Amino acid sequence: MTTASLAKFVRTDKIRIRSAVRYFQRPDASHVTLDSSRTTMSGYGGTVSLGRSGTSPWNMGVTGTWRSPGFDLNDIGFLRQADVFLQTSWLGYRSNIPGRIFRRYNMFVNQWLGYNFGRERTFLGGNINGRGQLNNFGGISSRFEWGITGLPSMALRGGPSMKIPGDMGFSINVDTDDRKAVQFGFGGGQSWANNHAGVLIIFIFQCDTDRAMQ
Repeated sequence: MTTASLAKFVRTDKIRIRSAVRYFQRPDASHVTLDSSRTTMSGYGGTVSLGRSGTSPWNMGVTGTWRSPGFDLNDIGFLRQADVFLQTSWLGYRSNIPGRIFRRYNMFVNQWLGYNFGRERTFLGGNINGRGQLNNFGGISSRFEWGITGLPSMALRGGPSMKIPGDMGFSINVDTDDRKAVQFGFGGGQSWANNHAGVLIIFIFQCDTDRAMQ
C-alpha cells in the first residue's frame, strides 16, 4: 500500500485563478466560483495505491488520485490539471511455463474512471490485452479497448466542458522469431467512434544485415 497527500495555500492573482489548471470561469462549472478579487487560494491532493506484485502469476492494483479545484503546485513543481478525481485498476496473469501452444504468455485487464469535484463523470474506459510467445518463438498479441462519452473541461480553454463521443476498437499483431536475422510482422485493427469506423493494416519486414551475413 502506498499513500501520499498534500495541502497547499498560496497567494494568487487573476492569471492563476483563470489558468488552464482549473478554469474557474467555465460557465457550466457550478461547483466553483470565479472571484477576481481573491488574493489567496488553497487546495489539497493525494494518492492512494493498493496492489500485489512479485513471483505470483496473479498481479493486481488499484489507485485513486484527487486534486481539489484550488490545488496548485506550479510554484514548486508541475500540475497539469486540478479539480479531478482519477481511479485506475488492473488485473494481470503471467505464465512462464511452456504449454502445447505457448512458451509463455500474459493477459491484463485495465480500467480507468474520472470525475470532477462537481460529481460529473469526465471519462470511463478500459481494455483487455495480452501477448504470448509461441513454441516456434513467434509471437502474437491482441488488444480490445473501449471508452464511453467523455466530458473534458480543458478542451475549450475556459468555455464549457465539451462532450466527446465514446469509442471502441481492437487490434491483433503476429510476428516471427525475433532471434532470426530476417523477421516479418503483420498486424491489423478496427476502431469505431461516433458512428464512424476505421481499419488499419500494417506489414513489417525487418532484416539485421550483420546477422544475415554471418
